[in-house]
Amino acid sequence: MKKICCIVTLCVVGVFGATDLPTSAVSIRSMATGYLLKNNTKKAKSVNWEMREVLLPGYLANKYPFGAVQFHDIKDPSKCLANNGSWLQIDKCDMIQAGDYRSLFSILPTTTGAVQILSIANDKCLSINPNTKMINKILEIQTCQTAQKIDMQWLWVIAPAVVESKVIKR
Repeated sequence: MKKICCIVTLCVVGVFGATDLPTSAVSIRSMATGYLLKNNTKKAKSVNWEMREVLLPGYLANKYPFGAVQFHDIKDPSKCLANNGSWLQIDKCDMIQAGDYRSLFSILPTTTGAVQILSIANDKCLSINPNTKMINKILEIQTCQTAQKIDMQWLWVIAPAVVESKVIKR
């Protein structure tokens, strides 16, 4: 059985290449409010992302031991979630080729299964302001929490895509 799994894995890697294996769509949900991170503010259902790993150069790989990912827009994979200082925007994914790391994030695991999402561009984490009703003020980029108890506004869940589903038949 191990030989078969190994052969299948090698075939898949041979067909797709080591860095572009197909990935499932995901959604990103705030633990504090349940807010779904959107990739298009005009469309309420634009909440699914493709999370792709990005290999970091050596000096950055040492600084970010959990690696780096980009969150690609499902409908336009050339567009990614990007940090623009103190807020998020959708921008070109290929900025990293010019040394612009605004679209790179590191997923910081916690003991609960929730994660902090660290922006590699400025070493700050995605947080949510649960006390505002203004949609453009909900998301913030703030200093990451390193205390033993991380406040909920810094915690996120990377969950399955928000899509219709069916019960699996037995």
